[in-house]
Amino acid sequence: MGTVAIFGAGVMGETLLSGLLRAGRPADSLLITERRPERAAELVEKYGVRVLENAEAAALADTLVLVVKPQDMGSLLEEIGPHVDGGNLVVSLAAGITTSFVESRLPEGRSVVRVMPNTPALVDQGMAAVSGGAHCAPEQVAEAEQLLAATGKVLEVPRSSRTPSPPSPAAGRRTSSTSSRR
Repeated sequence: MGTVAIFGAGVMGETLLSGLLRAGRPADSLLITERRPERAAELVEKYGVRVLENAEAAALADTLVLVVKPQDMGSLLEEIGPHVDGGNLVVSLAAGITTSFVESRLPEGRSVVRVMPNTPALVDQGMAAVSGGAHCAPEQVAEAEQLLAATGKVLEVPRSSRTPSPPSPAAGRRTSSTSSRR
């Protein structure tokens, strides 16, 4: 699987990181990016992984796992896009972000897999649905499945079976709070 970079080391990013380490991945094959220096230092001490800037991590990684908040995804993709090579696999765990959104912000032909995880992944009892994008080969979907298996069970949702994503719960709350103020 090569080097894996996890972009965003919040709860879900750390969950994936710790799961991969418990599953036997060596720490030197894992990179993380994190905006908050104190959080980055905590993860380095706890797990022994390297923390890099986004562009550097994108340039070094074989697999890029995007675990940032949906509202931060566009700027992250703008920053790392020039560093994503044709052989890279990009895996997005951001709620409500489609493969086409990610693909449209990367160089043409890049392989993207969307993952929809759930919170029991925090205790390795998760269930994640994975779905490959337009340029994703079956072996790349299998690679994403293997990655997520470190936190629980994984199910592939073929592109032909996907339906448009409902708005994320956060989007619904914003709409509700906005509506109630009128």
